[in-house]
Amino acid sequence: PYLIRARQCIIMHTIGSMKNDPKRYQHMLNAIKYSTSLWPLIVSAYQKVVTTEEEKAICEKILIVLFLINSTYSLAWDIIMDWGMMQNPQNMVPE
Repeated sequence: PYLIRARQCIIMHTIGSMKNDPKRYQHMLNAIKYSTSLWPLIVSAYQKVVTTEEEKAICEKILIVLFLINSTYSLAWDIIMDWGMMQNPQNMVPE
């Protein structure tokens, strides 16, 4: 699902570019959010095939950093973009 959603966001960014949509950058930022979900999956899969304890420990540290990045970015996205909690309410009122 993450890869499919990231692809959808990239397509929407491309369409927004063709239409000169000033908010097209939001689709790219959303694609980045979904791509940050992919890296922990990749490292986790790699961790299953490493043989030494040292490599496993390194993968564990990398996973923690990647999960932290993903969680922080996703939380910020939800609060700012999805819930609109950090936006000026005056800008949200239709004219």
